[in-house]
Parts: sequence; C-alpha cells; structure tokens
Amino acid sequence: MELYDTEEQQVEAIKKWLNENGRSIVVGIAVGIGCVFGWNGWQNYQTAQFREASDLFQGMLEANQNANEESVSKTAERIKENYGDSPYAVYASFFLAKQSVETGDLEAARKELESILVESSESAMKNLARVRLLKVLLAEGKASEALELINGLDGSARTRFEAAFHELKGDAYVALGQEREARTAYKRVIELGRKSRFLNLKIEDLPVPDLPQINQ
Repeated sequence: MELYDTEEQQVEAIKKWLNENGRSIVVGIAVGIGCVFGWNGWQNYQTAQFREASDLFQGMLEANQNANEESVSKTAERIKENYGDSPYAVYASFFLAKQSVETGDLEAARKELESILVESSESAMKNLARVRLLKVLLAEGKASEALELINGLDGSARTRFEAAFHELKGDAYVALGQEREARTAYKRVIELGRKSRFLNLKIEDLPVPDLPQINQ
C-alpha cells in the first residue's frame, strides 16, 4: 500500500511537515552559513595576523643585520605582546635570548628561554630552548640546576637532541668536579654517532682514571 494515496495527500503531508519542522530547518541553515562565514572570517583574521607578525619579524632580522640592538629588542617585544599565538613570538624570544647572552645579561636570556618552554607547543622548539638554557645555566655556574633539568627530561624530549644533552651533562659534571661521570656522558655522545675534535679535547682534558691495583 502506498503511504499516501493521492498527490494531494502528499502535498498536504509536506506542508504539515514544513509547518512542524520549517523553523528548525531555517535555523540550521542559518547556523551552517554562519559557521562557514565565521570560520572563513577567522581564517582570514589568522592569515592577516600571521602576515603582520611575519613582516615584523623580517624587520627585526634586518635590524639585527644592521646591528640595531634597540630596534631588535623593541620589535621582538611587540611581536611577543601582539602575536603571542604565532610561531614568530617564539622566534622573537630566541633572538632576545641571543642578544642578552651577547650583552652578558644571562638572567634575561634565561627568562626568555624559560618562557619558550612554557609558551611553545612545538617539541623541537622546546628542545632547542632547553639546549640553550642549559648552556646559560652552565655559564651562570648553575651546574646542579642544569643536571636537574636534563635528568627531568622524558624519553620523547631527548630523542632528537640526545647527543647534545649528554654532552651538556658531561660539561655539568666537569663543573661539579665529577670527572668519572663526565667521561661516561662524553663517551655516550660518541656512541650516539656525534664526534668532534672539541669533544675529544674535553675527554683528553679529564684526569686519567685510576687503574685497579693488581694484588701480587
């Protein structure tokens, strides 16, 4: 049996359904259109923000090439303040940290690098910040803090920078006078396939370990 016997009944059924559900359909269509245009608007806004941050960052690079440290600093702060959600904010922090190291302000450099660890969601950027932070800590004479930072890293954080972390661990042990541990850390760097003349010099500078005595 047909659900509706005549065309008139089908038309009446459609009219009834529209009367009962028409408002929700219109609202649904309106919401759908609003979402599309809202998403497009958001995407356009994000693109504009990204472009503005990029232009500022390029200006900061040019200021850096011209050795205009004041302009670099002001532009970097502007990027961080107005475009904190963009990757350029992280790049700006790296530049400020570099500038601070070059001027001898290690505390300011440390704060910039620590901010990257908090703000960035990119593991590569965070690991690069950790490597540079460890160097700053060692330069500040904070070898124990450097070791705590390295030992607190999980496996995923070590992966791409494992050799660098072990070398810095060796440097920290040297600073603490723990030559045996330093030698172990440096050897681990070599095992990971990272070799350099400078690393060999570090190992050669370590005291020769005491040989076990043989009872006669």
